Amino acid sequence: QGVLGIVRKTRIRGRLADGVPMREGEKMLHLIRHGQGFHNLLGDLYRDFGKTVDSTGGDKSGNPYVRPEIEDSPLTAVGRQQAKALRPTTRALTGIELVVLSPLQRAAQTAALAMPHLKDIVPWIGHPLVQETSGVNVCDRRRDQSEIQD
Repeated sequence: QGVLGIVRKTRIRGRLADGVPMREGEKMLHLIRHGQGFHNLLGDLYRDFGKTVDSTGGDKSGNPYVRPEIEDSPLTAVGRQQAKALRPTTRALTGIELVVLSPLQRAAQTAALAMPHLKDIVPWIGHPLVQETSGVNVCDRRRDQSEIQD
């Protein structure tokens, strides 16, 4: 059963947006990575000071991504600018029926800043199956829903 309670047979295949018209029943999927988060900035700072950063979680000593301060890391000012810079591109996309995003704060902020024109036009769904899944880094853990604002 799908996210919206719809059950239907689905076949997923990939192809480039090559201008060839889609066949009946086909859907176009656009993927956007989040802008710079504070965890990315912290990792860059560690590297700038010559520290090795193990983002896999294997080495917890010296791993900036396990610091409690960056749980569900938000976007930096640079990340917010990166997301806003996507607006002309996202406005040019046609046929968008649904926005599915990670419930992590940085993904939600990126989507809101990159696609404000879609906010009240199509449904938006935050779904945990599209968030970071390593599970070892604090920055990839979502805050409790009671702490999250609209």
